[in-house]
Amino acid sequence: MSKVAIIFGVGARTGYGIAQKFAREGFKVAVTSRTVTEGVTPEGYLAIRADLAKAELIPSVFQTVKSKLGVPSVVIYNGSYW
Repeated sequence: MSKVAIIFGVGARTGYGIAQKFAREGFKVAVTSRTVTEGVTPEGYLAIRADLAKAELIPSVFQTVKSKLGVPSVVIYNGSYW
């Protein structure tokens, strides 16, 4: 069974640091944010554009991750909105 982590709200600091740690531990990693370019990042992460303020988008993000990487075993919500 492959290990899959999804990080919601990935940013240049904390989010990518978390992604790097999980990748080093052998996880397939998916990252999301409002500004990410969809596809595969140079680091090999699955990147999905999603605005976390729109809760209705979350199920489609999970479906994309599940279809491309497998069922997430770790989910990290690093997003915030004011």
